[in-house]
Amino acid sequence: EDPETRTKATVKTKQAIRKEFETELRKFCKPYLTYNPAVTADRENFGLPVHKTTRTPVPVATMPPDYELELSVPGRITFHFFEKGGKHAEAKPFGQHGAEIGWSLGGERPARWQDLSHSSFDTHSPLTLSFENDQRGQPLYFALRWENTRGEKGPWSEIQETMVP
Repeated sequence: EDPETRTKATVKTKQAIRKEFETELRKFCKPYLTYNPAVTADRENFGLPVHKTTRTPVPVATMPPDYELELSVPGRITFHFFEKGGKHAEAKPFGQHGAEIGWSLGGERPARWQDLSHSSFDTHSPLTLSFENDQRGQPLYFALRWENTRGEKGPWSEIQETMVP
């Protein structure tokens, strides 16, 4: 505090010692304060955040996604998926991580979603499936469902059919 002894060298030395002291003090305090349930009241008094002990519940979708197909490019089918009854700009309902599309190419129409031989997942609409030239004109059977951020899956849509352009 004395202006006569306060030089640039002493200030730099003090700052270096303080930085080292704070680093060591934080290493010491973190295991005792951060996740110790016994110091909850102290954490509140210190103005530190109190960590939750439970996970925030995330809803499981009750309705399958709605979709629009884009068939403008030969050999390519693009699924634009979104919340049923929702706005297209808000593609996913709250808490949903993405949409899963189960699909099969050619053959007989599957009776159940378990019979769909392929699965694709996307977190952002649209999802595009590409096919070879010899697969064009074959029927594509597909169904969609939401998956939330905890990996819990919603119900499948009805199995639909389109032709590979």
